[in-house]
Amino acid sequence: HPLARALRVDKLTIAALNATLLQYALGRHDSEVPVWEMLRREPGTLRRRSRRWARAAGEAGSVVAATTMVGGGSLPGQGVPTWCAAIRHPGGPDALSRALRQNDPPVIGRIENDAVLLDPRTVDPVDDRAVEAAVTHALSVAIR
Repeated sequence: HPLARALRVDKLTIAALNATLLQYALGRHDSEVPVWEMLRREPGTLRRRSRRWARAAGEAGSVVAATTMVGGGSLPGQGVPTWCAAIRHPGGPDALSRALRQNDPPVIGRIENDAVLLDPRTVDPVDDRAVEAAVTHALSVAIR
């Protein structure tokens, strides 16, 4: 059937699945599977990181309590409490979100209540300065 051919798993998918399942078999999934590390991040740390990102936005930034949704549709409606940097822009959240996506590296947020939310739970802490720089740059670009 043509649909079965389109959904056939390739070698790269099999290799990625094998590597992930191996971490579970070896009992290292807590430290080697990124989603588990992200889900265990401490709320206090997330709040501090959000505060730094919000400060990079100046008066446009604030810190808000939010929910990180878990899974790519595998756990609908299930989330984990988090803290986010909420950035508001007079030009609207779409322009700001677009400017963040066009940054190098791109920064992907979500739009809620007319603000762009940036969730530190989903970002490796080593990339925090890149997020701060992207926020500052995007705000200057989105003004034009």
